[in-house]
Amino acid sequence: MSKICTNCGAQIADGAGFCPNCGTAAPPDTPAGGSRFCSNCGFPVNAGATGNLLVNGNASDGMTGWNAPDGFWTTDIDYDGVTALDSYYFCTKGFKVSGGSSRMYQDVNISAYAGRYASLSTDLRAFRSGHPDEMMGIEFLNAGGTVIESYETQKESGNSEWHLEGLTVTIPSGAVTARVSLYTFYKSGSESDAYYDNVSFTID
Repeated sequence: MSKICTNCGAQIADGAGFCPNCGTAAPPDTPAGGSRFCSNCGFPVNAGATGNLLVNGNASDGMTGWNAPDGFWTTDIDYDGVTALDSYYFCTKGFKVSGGSSRMYQDVNISAYAGRYASLSTDLRAFRSGHPDEMMGIEFLNAGGTVIESYETQKESGNSEWHLEGLTVTIPSGAVTARVSLYTFYKSGSESDAYYDNVSFTID
């Protein structure tokens, strides 16, 4: 019996703690008898918190693992005088589109986790109070790549202090991919300076 790596899709033997292909922590083993759900209440019996399923959530490896279609996202340690919490953070540079938004995202294989709880959290801050707006979200996609459900945090008007924000939702039936997105929304000034660090996506 084998299970599937949540990061690269490779097969992992039951009992193995990590993927032999990419090193990602393995999902829990299927219980004896093959049942994945409690026969009494229907709750997943292999539930248990995963580690962070995102690649490079702390920006220590540049933009590895992340997609930034418009090219405005990068990493830094002290851009415009904003000091990192530890080493590096994600930030936007040069984005100035009136009424526009910019995002970076990462896709995570969640095909083994239908019905369980997905939690997204990050430390974030803005350059100054009230500028720019920031938001994070999760889109759940089916095997055909169609978004079947999406969730976002309330758009936050720039908080100039590092603080933690989070979002927890139930993974819908049919979802095989979670698209984790971080956003910035331009309001005024020379550019939209948004800062994110320690981005985490876990499943309970």
